[in-house]
Amino acid sequence: FKGRVTIGDNVDDAYALASLVISLKDWTKMTDEQFSEASAFLRDVHKNVRFYWTDDTDLNQAFTGNEVDLVWGWNETYVTLKGQGMPIAMNRDTKEGISTWVCGYVLLKDAPGKLDQAYDFLSAVNAPGVSEYMVKTFGYGHGNSAGMAAMDQKLLTERGFDNLDKFLDKTLFQQPVAPDLKQRMVAEFEKIKAGY
Repeated sequence: FKGRVTIGDNVDDAYALASLVISLKDWTKMTDEQFSEASAFLRDVHKNVRFYWTDDTDLNQAFTGNEVDLVWGWNETYVTLKGQGMPIAMNRDTKEGISTWVCGYVLLKDAPGKLDQAYDFLSAVNAPGVSEYMVKTFGYGHGNSAGMAAMDQKLLTERGFDNLDKFLDKTLFQQPVAPDLKQRMVAEFEKIKAGY
C-alpha cells in the first residue's frame, strides 16, 4: 500500500486510529507510553500516505481517480461511492474496533433568536423520520431510537447498526481529551505529517 493510503488531516481521527491499533479504547486515559506507541504507529503509516484528506470530497475523488486503495475515513464515503456503483468495501468488524463520535447541540446563554425556534429545530433534526435519511444517505446512526427501530433491518445490517451492543463493544468514542494531551497530539501529528 506504499503511497496508496490516506488518513484524515485531523488529529482526532488520526489518534483514534492509532489508539485502536495499540488496543486503547478510552483515549482519555492515554499514558505517556501509549502516546509514544500511538505516535510511532502514525509515523510508520506516514511512509505509505499519499495525502492527508480534509473532507469527504477528497476521499471520493481519490478513490474514483484511482489514487488510493486504503482509507481511514468516514461512513459517508462508502455510502456515496457504493451508491455510484463503485466497487468499494468497508470493514467495520476489525479486531481493533472502530471509532465514532456523537454530536450535540448547545444554545448559548445570550444567543440571538427565539428559544421556541431552537426547540423547533431540535425537534425537527431528532424526528424519527430523520433516522432513515441519516442511515441511508450518509451511513451514520441517529440518536432517535424509535426512528432506528422503525427502519428496515436489511438497511441497518448493511450499515452496521443491526447489533448496537456489538457496535458499541468495540468502539472508541472520540470524547474530548485533556487539553495538555490534545496539545501534545496536535504538535506531534504536525511533526509526523512533515516527515519527522
